[in-house]
Amino acid sequence: MKYSKLQLKLKYGQTISGCWERKSYTITRLIGRGGTGVVYLVKDQRGVPWAMKISTDVASITHEHRILRFLNNCRGISGLPIVPKVMELDDFQVGGQVYHYIITQYCRGANLGKYSGGVSLYNAAVIGQQVAEFLTRLHDQGFVFGDLKPCNLVCDFKSGMVNIVDFGSVTIKGQALKQYTPGYDRLSWGAGTRIADESYDVFALGLLLSTIILGKSSGANKTGLPSLISRASCKIYNPMLKETITGILKQENLSAHDVADNLSLIIEEEQSIGYIGANAWFVRIVGAASAAAFILSWAYYYQ
Repeated sequence: MKYSKLQLKLKYGQTISGCWERKSYTITRLIGRGGTGVVYLVKDQRGVPWAMKISTDVASITHEHRILRFLNNCRGISGLPIVPKVMELDDFQVGGQVYHYIITQYCRGANLGKYSGGVSLYNAAVIGQQVAEFLTRLHDQGFVFGDLKPCNLVCDFKSGMVNIVDFGSVTIKGQALKQYTPGYDRLSWGAGTRIADESYDVFALGLLLSTIILGKSSGANKTGLPSLISRASCKIYNPMLKETITGILKQENLSAHDVADNLSLIIEEEQSIGYIGANAWFVRIVGAASAAAFILSWAYYYQ
């Protein structure tokens, strides 16, 4: 999926006013570019930050607004922090050109598109668990996400909270996927079709996790998949995480629910190891302090 060719360049401090809702927003900075438009950080008249996604493709922006409204009001999904709140759909004009936009909750954190390898196994499990939980509930509603990839996710590593920031690819099960990225597309890897089904999302999640842990693979092709599986087998030391990711890539019929459960266990295991490790260091420090006190007291007694 290529980046948007939208040439719109808004300046810091510039004010955008919607034609229909009549609400005004002040441009703060460019956040990024996607397949259908650009995203700016803006502030409303009260100084509250929001994300403004702008496009000339009215069908695409309207579809994303409709999907977000559905998810914001859907029982079982609306309570998940991973889905940002959507506020409004409107348009404005610059130089005679009409631009359409949606206003959504601004998600703080680092875009995972900047992380090709280097994410710890614990953080990868935290990210993957939240995504898998969301996919489970989305699949239950009859939809497939479609274009799951690192640059569509923002993670606050301090809090562990993950947000998805692009929902334009969400598709009804059974339909052909129109929005996809070759590096995370099952058909490009020679591992299945481009029809929206649950396993399409699970396969993409396996690719996403392998990318943020190991780095990008040499290429999305049929011969590249065995190589990626081999890398994951050799370099991921946590047995359950290794089994989960390689199982996904081998297409061993793991559901998003299965993946979420596995990653939850990995998180608990990693937290337990961290707790034991911290306590072991505490015991060592206390022991060293006690030994030092004994030596000093012994020396004082016999001086």
